[in-house]
Amino acid sequence: MSKKNKLSTRRSQHAFNAEREKKLAEERKEKQEKRKLKLERKKDRLKGVVVKKKNKRGIKLKKNSVVRGVKIKNAASKAKARRLLMAEAALKMELD
Repeated sequence: MSKKNKLSTRRSQHAFNAEREKKLAEERKEKQEKRKLKLERKKDRLKGVVVKKKNKRGIKLKKNSVVRGVKIKNAASKAKARRLLMAEAALKMELD
C-alpha cells in the first residue's frame, strides 16, 4: 500500500482539513462582524446628511434613436430632441 493511502495518513489529513476549515470559518465570521460594524458606523455618520447627485452631462441620446418623433442623426436633431424633453419636463414641474 502506498504511503498516501495508509489509514493513519488519511486520518491525519482529515483532522488537518477539519481544523483548517474551523479556522477559516472563524476568520470569515470575524470579517463579517467587522463589515457589519463598519456599515453601522457609516450609517451613523451619514444620518441627516442629504447627498444629491447631479447629472452634468444631461440626457444620453444615441444616434439613430427616435425620441418624441425626432430621429437623432446629427447635433441639430439631438438639440431639438433635448429641447422637446426639457419643455416636457418644465410642463411637468408646473403641474406639480
